[in-house]
Amino acid sequence: VYKRQALVTKASYERLKHLLDKRYYIKLEDVLKSLNMKKNNFVMKFVQTKLCSIEDIFIAKVIKKSEFQKIEKLHREYITSAEANTLYFNSTSKMNNMQKQGLITPAMQLRGWTTSINFWDRNDVIKLL
Repeated sequence: VYKRQALVTKASYERLKHLLDKRYYIKLEDVLKSLNMKKNNFVMKFVQTKLCSIEDIFIAKVIKKSEFQKIEKLHREYITSAEANTLYFNSTSKMNNMQKQGLITPAMQLRGWTTSINFWDRNDVIKLL
């Protein structure tokens, strides 16, 4: 595995460190831990739908704190089909089938890079159990 190296001045490093310390940015690893998500799920749910972006500032991959606050709220209130199917139904198509039957409708649908992602109200999904 090739690792790229970047030479930066101490002042630049201190500026970047200050941005992280002041919490303008949050390290991606901390975001994933807080949301209890794997990186690929996070990218699909939040980055591909343009709810946030991951920035590589050499010393860490980060997202803006303001974006994290928005997605943290969304993550608490809404669930994707994949998450609902995994957490509650043990079926890869249960949410789509219930939508076709008219039992539930998505709270919102956001366009990802290659597909649309349905976001379901968590409470509505729990009511179906």
